[in-house]
Amino acid sequence: MPTSRYYTEQAKLLLSWALAARDPAIAARLEARGRELLTQANMPEDSAVRDLKPLLDEFNAAQLRKDLREN
Repeated sequence: MPTSRYYTEQAKLLLSWALAARDPAIAARLEARGRELLTQANMPEDSAVRDLKPLLDEFNAAQLRKDLREN
């Protein structure tokens, strides 16, 4: 499982890319993902929430697929 340090380093990288991006939409996506990683970096290492992350990601992906099929 990644550590807080890993998430922090990845977030810094994404946020620096967001500042350098010329396309505002891409910059916004990079910034949003960077913020998500900073949130994960601030979670306690033994958090039960972190254990649920893969399940939540799977659920959210299924919802997106469902929305795309309906449109």
